[in-house]
Amino acid sequence: GFEPSPSLNLPSRLRARQKAAESFAGVETLQATASGAEERKHSLHLNVPCVVQGSGAGFESVTRRWLTEDGRINESYFRKHYGELRVPLKPASSSQLDEDGRAEDLPCITVTMLEWLDTYRYHPDKHYLKDFHLLASLPSSSASDLYSPPAFARTDVLNPFLAAYDGGDYKFVYWGPLGSATGLHSDVANTFSWSYNVVGEKEWVFYNPSDESRQVRLTQRSGELVFVPAGWKHTVRNVTETISINHNWVHPASIDLVWECVEVEVRAVEEEAKKWGLEMTVPEKERMLRGACGLSVSMFFFMALRACLE
Repeated sequence: GFEPSPSLNLPSRLRARQKAAESFAGVETLQATASGAEERKHSLHLNVPCVVQGSGAGFESVTRRWLTEDGRINESYFRKHYGELRVPLKPASSSQLDEDGRAEDLPCITVTMLEWLDTYRYHPDKHYLKDFHLLASLPSSSASDLYSPPAFARTDVLNPFLAAYDGGDYKFVYWGPLGSATGLHSDVANTFSWSYNVVGEKEWVFYNPSDESRQVRLTQRSGELVFVPAGWKHTVRNVTETISINHNWVHPASIDLVWECVEVEVRAVEEEAKKWGLEMTVPEKERMLRGACGLSVSMFFFMALRACLE
């Protein structure tokens, strides 16, 4: 079997990713391994979508808390432990890409978890609880034992850097009513991401970057994890009411993908400034970059340097 090596040089990694996309024939379903070796083949080297079954060991605690014994959502747990937390709600319908190919920003309102449970949850055509930074909202003692990321995604230079830099993270909870959806987009800053369904069913459609007319669909069920490759546009629809946990992350072997995104956004910011005849300072450009792709140039290099030193 093929065992990927993060030490592959950059040209080799680029060729491997391109070849994998061009020859991609369909989504594989993998069984989770203790080492994560087979899953890393798809994420670090091949960069193609896959479904991972058997990852539940790392999510036993959260499943036991969030679901009843018969597998339904345990509302009383959410009321008792998260009731006063503020949660972001966005429109439940699909978003669209703007003229530059980015996902359009959607209007967001913030309510308490109790308000979500009592009111907004019952308007599935209007609201979707998404991008909720649950771990950051909890005391560290409560957050640390909630769940463990899958083995293949534990080497991460992004989230530890953000936690040290400004207390941020790309670790989210999504709670989508039946029929709610996320429109066509690719994930922030060319990061990898994984999505674990605690309960519910999602339908994914991936667009192959080598030829976007080649689409692949997959259905993700409760207890399954989907690996979302960097740079692959996709849509997601909740076939049933669904709660999922989602992380974006960067492995040292994929940091070139992130820089590629930052470079594109730097050029876009400079072209926009030129178009409007603006003389922008470096801090102003950095702020625009942070808003556009989640990282500025200085943040990228601080992240890379921190990863090297550690």
